[in-house]
Amino acid sequence: MLPLQFPQTDQEEHDQVFGVKKVSNFISDGAGNLVRQLGDSTGAITLSNPIQITVNGGLTKINATETPDGTIVNFTFAQKPTYIVSDGAWYRENFGWTWSGTQAVMSVPPQFDIFGFI
Repeated sequence: MLPLQFPQTDQEEHDQVFGVKKVSNFISDGAGNLVRQLGDSTGAITLSNPIQITVNGGLTKINATETPDGTIVNFTFAQKPTYIVSDGAWYRENFGWTWSGTQAVMSVPPQFDIFGFI
């Protein structure tokens, strides 16, 4: 049986958790957290023992006003979504839906559910 080896640094702990040798887009914030850089936003990942991962940031769900019925294609949102999930499939603008005023116009009318993410 091999002896247990514990990580010496945050990066080593991250590498063990995610099974990678090098992750260039993770940096340490100096307080024991690895911070992931994503464009103009960041997500902080906190590693502890036992390992628990907390992610800050992400997507916000927004609901459409209308209820899908398999025939309607226009859905009103309080603001323009970045992504729309329709019947379990993810779409982005001009690839499954277009934006007109305050409505998303779907290429395929959803039958069961529709919501957006910003």
